[in-house]
Amino acid sequence: MIFDYIEVLYYRTRRHSALGYKVRSPTNPTPATHHPRRARTIHGRQNEIKLNFVWLLPLSLACALAAKPSPDVIWADWQPLLGNWVAVDANGVPGKPSDGGCSFSLDLQGAVIIRKNHAEYPATNGRPPIVHDDLMMIFHRDDTVRAFYYDGEGHEINYAGSYRAPDKSWTFVSDSVAGVPRYRLTYALASPQELNLKFEIAPPGAPETFETYINATIRRDAAPVTAMPAKP
Repeated sequence: MIFDYIEVLYYRTRRHSALGYKVRSPTNPTPATHHPRRARTIHGRQNEIKLNFVWLLPLSLACALAAKPSPDVIWADWQPLLGNWVAVDANGVPGKPSDGGCSFSLDLQGAVIIRKNHAEYPATNGRPPIVHDDLMMIFHRDDTVRAFYYDGEGHEINYAGSYRAPDKSWTFVSDSVAGVPRYRLTYALASPQELNLKFEIAPPGAPETFETYINATIRRDAAPVTAMPAKP
């Protein structure tokens, strides 16, 4: 209702201006009208409208802030993910991580969830060891959950996120782009202290043909996850 009233005041001001009434000022001591009494009335109404704007703007901003849901409400289904997690078991192709973990934390006053991930892969089949760090920002867009991924190698991926209550799982599926692999990342709650992680890849041209790349179990940990420099 406050915003509706502001809009009415705005258009009333525009209407008065369109009628050709000018506000009295040092450079314009006489309003541009042949009706002094009417000009004084319009002048007073314009001042009243300006004063209403001054008082209503802070009030409207306060109401907008008060109406914003709390993070507990916005992320009610995502609360079990929050915290620090460390890898305890992993397998898949091209090999299981020798060390790693991830963290989920609220940021921007609860508007987003930031996931930080760190993984170290040992050398296999003549390939040198790999150290990988990435960051994902999870946010709401209208009634959907979206996520933006960026890693130390410069890869950018846009994901759609979802929560499945029956199996208590959270899934991120990358947007389908022609000629580009598609990715699916799933966290399933095994217990309040453990998550099962699955990372799948679908080849270009077959966006629904996902194959498992990594299976892992991560356990809740008190220590924060931080990116580590690559080992020599």
